[in-house]
Amino acid sequence: MSEKAVRISITIPEALYQEFEQVAKKAGFKKRSRAVGEALKCFISEYKSLESLPKASCTGTITFTYLHDKPGLLEAITDLQHQYGRIIASSLHVHLDPERCLETIVIKGSTNVFREIVEKLKILKVEKVQYVVIPEKTG
Repeated sequence: MSEKAVRISITIPEALYQEFEQVAKKAGFKKRSRAVGEALKCFISEYKSLESLPKASCTGTITFTYLHDKPGLLEAITDLQHQYGRIIASSLHVHLDPERCLETIVIKGSTNVFREIVEKLKILKVEKVQYVVIPEKTG
């Protein structure tokens, strides 16, 4: 028995749509809805994985790319890093090309705060956020 389907409408940048279409086609999806469903499953899985981190001290890195000339974005990133300055051990900034930058921040603190920073960066509309978190061993 098939699951009930829900029709939704979304608005995304054209470049993202074009890239999604190309990737979905290369991946062999014949229906866009199936590809969107898989993308949503990955998004949910990543969120649940971050959410399920044990409450513990941790060390980790958060790496993200962004367009440096997006209005207000650089200031928002700087403000975020100052807000969490007590647990940010280090940061590295790299100019990838004339428009894009890569930033890696090293965190030493609680997994709860690590999760907060990742979520806030995603809301800021940076291009990509990737992270590695290593909870301290307990016991």
